[in-house]
Amino acid sequence: MKQLFKNIGDPLLSLYTLMFKDKKLESEYRKSNIKRHFLSQRIILLTAILFFAAFAFYDFKVQPYEAEHIILVRLGIFSPILLSLWLLSSFQKIRNYYNLIASIMVVICASGISYVISNSPF
Repeated sequence: MKQLFKNIGDPLLSLYTLMFKDKKLESEYRKSNIKRHFLSQRIILLTAILFFAAFAFYDFKVQPYEAEHIILVRLGIFSPILLSLWLLSSFQKIRNYYNLIASIMVVICASGISYVISNSPF
């Protein structure tokens, strides 16, 4: 693996973490990355909230016997969590951990969808 970097000199990235070895350079990269992608991430998150709410009403219409699971999971858990992440993302301190928090939200949302599917009678 180190032979790949012999031709280009001392690598700027750590081979294991893919972070810049220079802390100042890593900090500048993170700041520029947040500036570049922050607006699109917020739009995507807002779109996800709207889709979760829309599919909750669709599921409620198609499967009225699963109403308690649908309301609990989609409207009671996901929508408030995603909405709170969207609102909190406007604070600078949260922006530094936005990717971590968004990854946790994806796991929570996938778990909830799996819960609704596993409790379906089909």
